[in-house]
Parts: sequence; C-alpha cells; structure tokens
Amino acid sequence: MLIVRLAEAIEDYKHRSGKQLTREDLAKKLRMATSTLRNIATPGRSTTLHTIEKIARALEMKALNLLAEVPDRDPHASDSTHKASVPRRPGALKTEKKSG
Repeated sequence: MLIVRLAEAIEDYKHRSGKQLTREDLAKKLRMATSTLRNIATPGRSTTLHTIEKIARALEMKALNLLAEVPDRDPHASDSTHKASVPRRPGALKTEKKSG
C-alpha cells in the first residue's frame, strides 16, 4: 500500500526553503480544506495522482518523493492492542452456564 508522507514532506520543504509552512498554510495554497489534506495523509485513504502532483508542486518536490510504501496489514494477523479476540458467533466467549 502507498501512503502520502505529508508531514515529512512539509518538514523537508521547511528545511530546504527556510520558510515556515503549516498544514493549514499548505491547504490554503492548494485551495482545499485542511480536513481534506489531513485525509489524504491518512493511511488507507485514497486520492488522485493529480492531487498528489499538486501537493508536490506546492512543496517544490517530485510526486514520487511524497509517497512511501508500507506493507498491507493482514486482517487475520493478531493485533497486540486488543486484549481479547472478537467472537465469531454470538456467545462464543461465554463461560458461565445459564441456570435453568
């Protein structure tokens, strides 16, 4: 999966140009909502090549340098942030018997 490395690209632009630039400044320069720009940088969200090229031009860089490849997440892999697995059927995790 490809992601847009927006935060890193803005920092790189500031370092190269010596100019201050926030995500809000970039959104104004691109004539788009800040929330749209934030969504573009969210992994798993899609955008058009035209938009990526527009951002790259504003940051004076190549579009390819805005992108980074990350491995696709295996939906069946265990996630250490969850304490218990989600039951596949209702009542699968119940351990107590109902009294009659």
